[in-house]
Amino acid sequence: MDPSGEKPTPAALTGVLSEIQLGGSSLAALGDHAFRLTRELRSSLAAELASHCLWAAQSGETLFVVTDSPAWATRFRFEQGRLLATASTSTGSSLRQLRVVIAPPSSGGPFGFL
Repeated sequence: MDPSGEKPTPAALTGVLSEIQLGGSSLAALGDHAFRLTRELRSSLAAELASHCLWAAQSGETLFVVTDSPAWATRFRFEQGRLLATASTSTGSSLRQLRVVIAPPSSGGPFGFL
């Protein structure tokens, strides 16, 4: 809350996120990029697997995929070639490595895994 006692508006939050720089990009732009990449990957997967793709992001030549269990992590690794091809097309980058991260049990955060 700001000193005037008023709650910040979503527009104000967007402005703050746009000002925070990480690796030459704003935090808002990085979040938007990850959201679009996640959506693209989910649309390229079978429904059963897509529902376990919690989040995806790119860092350099690495694609990170967050899933909810070791069993699903194995399935994502099995689909590595297709995931990297889809993500490379979506981002316009040459992604060469897949890293699958297993999220801790849901605590009800905004993305279901935070």
